Amino acid sequence: MASDVSRVKALKLVGRDFAVQATISNVLENSRLIAEAAREAGVASPLLDVCHALYGETRALGFGDADMAAVLKAIEARSDPHHRAGNLLSYY
Repeated sequence: MASDVSRVKALKLVGRDFAVQATISNVLENSRLIAEAAREAGVASPLLDVCHALYGETRALGFGDADMAAVLKAIEARSDPHHRAGNLLSYY
């Protein structure tokens, strides 16, 4: 992983550690602001748009005050029960 944040968050994802470093609600707001700035500059942000949608879904599921690693909850909600995100992460 390219950054210290990515390495820390990867461990939190694998460990399903939702102790707060940056809340879903905070990351949702930050991603909205970045996406707005990108649009104003005429820059596409397709990956950010997907992340923003997942953060919004995670907050709607009641995890707005959890760490951004709780995004797994939205991925799991979209997934087939036999292919849950927690099970997929165990392969890595």
